[in-house]
Amino acid sequence: MKLTAAKIICCPQQPSIGTIAIVSDIYCGGGPLISGSLRAGSTPAEARAAAIASGYEIPENYIAVPAKNGEGWVFREPGTSYEADKNANTIRVMEATERYPNGYVRVYNSANQAINYQGKPGQRDETTHWPLNDTPVQPPEEPIVEEPIVIEPEP
Repeated sequence: MKLTAAKIICCPQQPSIGTIAIVSDIYCGGGPLISGSLRAGSTPAEARAAAIASGYEIPENYIAVPAKNGEGWVFREPGTSYEADKNANTIRVMEATERYPNGYVRVYNSANQAINYQGKPGQRDETTHWPLNDTPVQPPEEPIVEEPIVIEPEP
């Protein structure tokens, strides 16, 4: 009898989920990894990846600072700050809420106004809160396999 196992890494900066033989879903932390979703305790890299996976661009040179409420990240131009510039030209990527179970994005113009999908200033409502995707990550066609571990019974 031979057993072959593979170690699957669910996402960067997370430990492996262990040695498994069959991959049916991808799990990361306490739940399924969802492309374009952001969970509590996220990192700036996860926030950027969630926004990009959902179709929202964040300039590469923008730096991330924690959101004032601690539940997401604000991406802003280097050399700017909330104290000096408020929300001007920022992109907020926020963690999941009851209304937005995968998180959301808010984009601000140079006048500190949240904008809607048409690029026009909007009210504080769903037109300026752009939901992150809710599409589950598909398991890879072929699992990512490190060197197989073959266990054979002793003679």
